[in-house]
Amino acid sequence: MCDFIFLGFRKEPFGMRARFRAADLAVAANENPTVARRFPGEYAAVVVVTHGGCSCDLVGSRGSRFDEAREREKLQRKGWSGAKIERAIAGKRPQGKRITVETAFRAKVSEEAQLSGDLYVYAHAFKGDITSEDVSSAHEDESTPLVLDAVPEAWPLDRLVRVRSTAR
Repeated sequence: MCDFIFLGFRKEPFGMRARFRAADLAVAANENPTVARRFPGEYAAVVVVTHGGCSCDLVGSRGSRFDEAREREKLQRKGWSGAKIERAIAGKRPQGKRITVETAFRAKVSEEAQLSGDLYVYAHAFKGDITSEDVSSAHEDESTPLVLDAVPEAWPLDRLVRVRSTAR
C-alpha cells in the first residue's frame, strides 16, 4: 500500500514538470479515470507527483510527530540503559531527506498555485494498481473541497483540497 498525490490544473502550467524535477520529484500524467473524476471538470490536466516511485514521502505526517521526551520516559520505565535509549531514539528520529523532500514538495505546490491562480490536490492510499483502482467510494466528502490559502503540513487522504494563490 502506497500513498499517491495528484495535482489538478485548468491546463498544465508551462515548465511545471521541470520545476518539480529540479526538486527531485517526478511528474506523470494521471491514467486513472476515477481519480480524474475527483477533480472539477475544468481542471482536466491531472498529474501524479512521486518521489522514488510513490508519494509516501510527500503526503506528510498524518499522525503525531515523534516525541523524544515521551519515548525516553517510556524506555527508562522499561529499565533500559542510557546508551540503549539514545540508540533507540536516534533510530526513530525522522530522517532529514524525507523532511527535505516533503518541504520541497509543499514549496512547489505553493509556487504552482501562485503561478496558476489555484490548483487542486488529491491524495489516496492505493492498495493496488494506481491506474485502475477505483477511488470513487474512498472519497469522504464529495460535496465540497477543502479550500486553503496555504499549503498544509500534511495532505488529507481521500479529500480534494483546493490551494488558492495568496496573490489576489
